[in-house]
Amino acid sequence: SVRLRVGRDAGTGDVVMRMTDTGIGIADEDKERIFERFVQVDSTSTRKYNGSGLGLALVREYADVQGFAVSVDSELGQGSTFTITVPEEAIVGEDDV
Repeated sequence: SVRLRVGRDAGTGDVVMRMTDTGIGIADEDKERIFERFVQVDSTSTRKYNGSGLGLALVREYADVQGFAVSVDSELGQGSTFTITVPEEAIVGEDDV
């Protein structure tokens, strides 16, 4: 299952988006590698999941350009939580459009 939560940090005013899944999880040694282009944790020819290994790399690169932060918290067999933090000063409101 997948759960998306979006809220504001009461202390900083930042918008915090958290996507939590109940998937296979990510080993500690792979948590930074998954943000590199064309990297897949399982690169064997018999792997169970498809993909090019670009998605998370593009998310992090776009976030960096915008001044956002992207992180992951995960444990093998326990799923993962990906967090995107948008600083308050980067938020565009109705008055800014």
